[in-house]
This record gives sequence, structure tokens and C-alpha cells, in this order.
Amino acid sequence: MPVNVQADLSDLQPHLANPRLPRAAENVHAAFRQIAQQDPSGLITLAQSIADNPWDDSTLLMLTTSSGNPARGPYTVREGNRRLTAIRGLQSPDMFEGVLTAPEMRTLREASSQAKLPSVISSLVFGSDEEADLLDRIARRHGGESAGAGVRPWDVRMRTRALGGQDAAAVALLDHLDGDGGYGDTSGISPTTLTRILSTPEIRDALGIAINRGKLQIGTNFSDMAMHRLLGFMREDDFTVAKVMSSDQRRNLATDLYSHRTTSLVATDEEGGHDQEEAEGGSEGEDSGINAGGAVSATGGQPNNGVGQGSTTIGGATRSGPPRKKLVPADFPLGTGNARINDLLKQAKKLDIEAMPAICGISTRVLLELIVDEYRSRSTPPGNNRQKLRDKVLEVALQLEARGLLSLQERQAVEHVCNSPAYGVTNIVTLHSYVHSLAAPVNTSDVRMHWDHLDRFLRTAWSNLP
Repeated sequence: MPVNVQADLSDLQPHLANPRLPRAAENVHAAFRQIAQQDPSGLITLAQSIADNPWDDSTLLMLTTSSGNPARGPYTVREGNRRLTAIRGLQSPDMFEGVLTAPEMRTLREASSQAKLPSVISSLVFGSDEEADLLDRIARRHGGESAGAGVRPWDVRMRTRALGGQDAAAVALLDHLDGDGGYGDTSGISPTTLTRILSTPEIRDALGIAINRGKLQIGTNFSDMAMHRLLGFMREDDFTVAKVMSSDQRRNLATDLYSHRTTSLVATDEEGGHDQEEAEGGSEGEDSGINAGGAVSATGGQPNNGVGQGSTTIGGATRSGPPRKKLVPADFPLGTGNARINDLLKQAKKLDIEAMPAICGISTRVLLELIVDEYRSRSTPPGNNRQKLRDKVLEVALQLEARGLLSLQERQAVEHVCNSPAYGVTNIVTLHSYVHSLAAPVNTSDVRMHWDHLDRFLRTAWSNLP
């Protein structure tokens, strides 16, 4: 049986007939230089890693000795010659002059100046009668997967699950789809390309997902049809990352995904005509999310993401804690304007979203128009109330920005509600549907999210009437 020893670093010598070399080296110095010449950049990377990190004893060196005593060197390194070569380079960088380029030599010398090398290294020493065992172990280590007997390397998804990284949310989404079982094989979907696609807020909104600090959150209005459409697009024979490189390409994709959110409803515009629109209201119940590690967690609503529970971002500030029970927050100010609107606000602070989601949706639409009309009636000159609601809202938002009462980001958040595609949940068309369509699906998270996305705008307008 091989013996585990703590071998002195000074007792380790390279294997002159190392299989990495096309021919045996004449001496120790030549062996080190030939190994370095095989893969100079790889050797520099290895040397930097050794210099920057504690020595890794999890993969033992395999040694033989001619002394007949496993506890006494010198030892020939039969497995681990690249590591030994990197260590010798850190100890004496000049030995690789003429083998490495000038930039590589500079890097090696810099690493050498900060390296803290071990004096002894955990190793396995094989006796002269254990050569077959030694070669078998070396073959398994370097023979690849060997039908499962060797080390099976991680793919991108495995590595991301273990170590995290920029693709964590994309991998979590793919794992969620695999767990659902209704989306087919996702192994051909590139997590890196999916990360690029999900970087566009409109796409996240169309799918009904959010990404918060790298973690995936899935809302109750997650769209099965939009997700199927995205996967189908990425599985097309001629699909390449070049089709989603630009922000314009991804926004066009978002529009296409919105069109695949099903559940048709009749929405009414401000002039009283009826337009056929499509939207998806989402499933009933509490929101849930899946973080990048695969654990289920409560989700938080973020702007443009269609997720409305847990924590809600409003005008740059974040409310955390359990979902708000009442439609209008208790701290919403009562203004000095129209007394009737103040009375409606007082009543809306008592409306229970869970118990009366339809009434809350209607109230949001009514209060939005009443506050906007009151603001515009006091403007100079007064606004034209025959305009469409979205145009009136945008007009007031621009005035508030001009007065320094809304930031650019806050005004753009209002624009998103006014101008997002009709298939999105947080838009003016859906608000109209609450009032004019009995077929419109209404759920608590969507209603709460509608108010939250407008909260900063409504507070500012009502507290700062001209």
C-alpha cells in the first residue's frame, strides 16, 4: 500500500520521462524548462494560483523513491509535475529565461515576490512493487471521464450552482423549468446567452420574473406561454447570440413575448370605445420565488418585473416586510385640494386588497384620473380633460419633473406604466379593464403592484398642486 508522507519540498524532483514530454529530459533543469515550454500561459496561471491561495492538499502528489524508505527522499514526482514546475518557477523565476516571454517573466516574478510556499507537501509514496497501482491511479486521474470511473468535469450549469456568478439567475430559471417538466430539454439553452436576454427589463416583465441582486424571483403572473415562446426562439436552428446582442433586438423580442401572454379581455379606452386587448392576470395566491441556489423564497416586487409581494421598490425607495393589506398606504398624504378626493383616499386606506381586489383595481383607476385632473385643472393654462388618460398622466409627470419634484428615474417609471405594451400587467390598459370589462382577471398582487408603481407619482402630484 502507498504511504502518506509529508515530503520536504527540497526533496522533490521531476520525472525525467514525464508523459507530457515527447522525449525524456536529460536532467532536472531541462525537465522543468520542457514542461514550461509545453504550456507557458497555463503554467503562469497555475503559478499565480499557487501564489494567491493556500496550498491545496486535496489532490496529493504521487511519488516514488529509490531510497527504499518511503519516509526518506529524494523523491521522483510521478504525478504533479506541473505543480512542481510552477513551484520551482516561483522559487527561481530566472530558470525560465528564454522559455517564457518578457511579459510572462514579469508576471512570474511578481507572483514570486508574494508567494508563501509550503515547506512540506502531503504526498503518496509508492514502493517499487507498486508501479502497476501507481500507473492505474495516474491513468484514472488523467484519462478523463472514463465512462464514469474518472473525474467528470462540471458543465456551466454545475459550476454556476456551486460557485454562483453572473449566470446564477439564468441557471436558476432553467432548473425551475426542468423541475416543472413541461418545457422539454433545456440542456441546449446557453445560460450565458439567457443571461444577456434577461438583462432587458421589458423581457423580465413579459415573462413575469424579476432578478434581485442576482437571485431569480418568479411572480404569480409568470407567463407559461411567453416562456415557451422564448425557449422556442432559442431552439430555432438559425438562432445565434447575434440575434440578441443589441438592446433594440431584445426590446423587439420583449414585444413578441408580450404578444404570447394569453387570456384575452375587452379593454376600454378613455373616449368610451372598446378595443380588444390581451393581458394575463396571473394565478391566485401569494407570490413565490426561486433564488439562484434553488431555494423557494418570498419574492419582492421590483419596477417593471410583474412581481408584487414581499418588498416593493417605489420611486427609488424600498418597502420591505409582509405585503400591504390595504390599497392605499396609511402614510399617503391627504392634500389641500378637492375634499371629495380626500374622502375617497380615506376610504381607499380601508379597502382590503385580499378581500376586494376588483374594487381596489377600480379605485386605483378612478383615483389616478381624479388626482391627475385636479392637478391639471389648477395648471396655467388648465389642461384639456378630453385627452386620453395616459397623455394626461405623462403631462403631469413632466411638469413635476420640471418643478424638481420628480427625478428623471421617477418620471421614467411613470412612463413605463403609460407606455409599456398592452400585454404587460402594469399598464394603463389593464387599469381600464378593471373598470370596463367583466372578463378582466383581477388578482391581489397585480392590484397592489399597480398602486405601488404609481405611488410616488400620486403622492407628489397630490401634495404639490399648483
